[in-house]
Amino acid sequence: MLAALAVHLAATADETNGSRPLARRRRLRIDGPPDGNPAKMLPENNLARMRAMFRMGRNMSRLNISDGQRPYYHLRPELLKRVQTQVDEMDRLEHMKDRAMQDIVSDFIRQAHRLPAAACRAAPPVVYDVGSNSGGWLKQVIKRHEAVANLPRPCRLSVSIFEPQPAFAGMLSALAARQPNSRFYAAAVAATDGGNLTMYVSANDQTSSANKAMASRFGLRSTITVPRINLARKLRGEFAGAPQRPLLLKLDVESGEYDLLPSLLLSGSLCLPSHLLVEWHLNSLPPSRRLNGLSLRTTLVDLLKQGCPNGRPEIIAYESYPPNNKWGDVPGLTDMAMDHLVHEATDPVDATLGHNTQLKWQAVHTTAKKRPG
Repeated sequence: MLAALAVHLAATADETNGSRPLARRRRLRIDGPPDGNPAKMLPENNLARMRAMFRMGRNMSRLNISDGQRPYYHLRPELLKRVQTQVDEMDRLEHMKDRAMQDIVSDFIRQAHRLPAAACRAAPPVVYDVGSNSGGWLKQVIKRHEAVANLPRPCRLSVSIFEPQPAFAGMLSALAARQPNSRFYAAAVAATDGGNLTMYVSANDQTSSANKAMASRFGLRSTITVPRINLARKLRGEFAGAPQRPLLLKLDVESGEYDLLPSLLLSGSLCLPSHLLVEWHLNSLPPSRRLNGLSLRTTLVDLLKQGCPNGRPEIIAYESYPPNNKWGDVPGLTDMAMDHLVHEATDPVDATLGHNTQLKWQAVHTTAKKRPG
């Protein structure tokens, strides 16, 4: 198994995952460590295990196995070097992800700390934690925010917590009770009003979802019926027309983002938060919906930039865990890409027209850049 994993890492050592640094009003794409696809499945989030398994000698002459197994002396030095490169890259990307996730929270906290007490009384800073799960992420945000000395009481964070899983209701209610003007909603968010929806409880509580495919990834534990809340109406009812404030909206709804975000866009609700964090789950969609889902993720930042007149959200962050977003088939994507790759055209007419069209548009854009105004 280790040899197969080493070969896979070596084969993919040159791949990039497209991570980009934090940018205001631009996409922050955060990709976790690529787990690869060895012959035998390994536990996910296994970066620490992989680093422990692979230890390179200083002379790069062999791969050392730290779990008591016999070292693979027969692996070539160049293969070992490529494996080490990939492991180092995974380590770098994991640290980049951690820094980036801290950056959006840090910027939100800095804005909140700059508020005077009078401004906090009028419009306190707010965190909307949609899909809170056990509340671990929110607890860390609160802890960092309240670590500052002499924080005025009116400037403590108000939180709205949304989580339909009954197992977390007690701890999340207690968490909301400790914060001023805060509330826990034991409900799922949706694009429509009222009624109930079916929730599939996974053996891994972090992947429980209204999407059966997403919840089934680690096996289903049960099925429950939960109330739903129209998130767009809730946001607009609370913040539309109110004074602007630091508002961090985190969406981790286990593939529900593809149904939820269109209604938030059309209602203008996504123009209300100052900070937006979205976790994506492309592979949980049926193949027929993945191209549209990918298009939504690709265009969301530009739609908000062009459509929100108030300059919000100021910072947008994406988390795209690779097993949830990579390696799954996206029907239609290759055909779409081929329409824009002139050098891949096999028909001579297409190749000629494509070449000429490319040159003409290059000239048009070059001329447009040179003209004043």
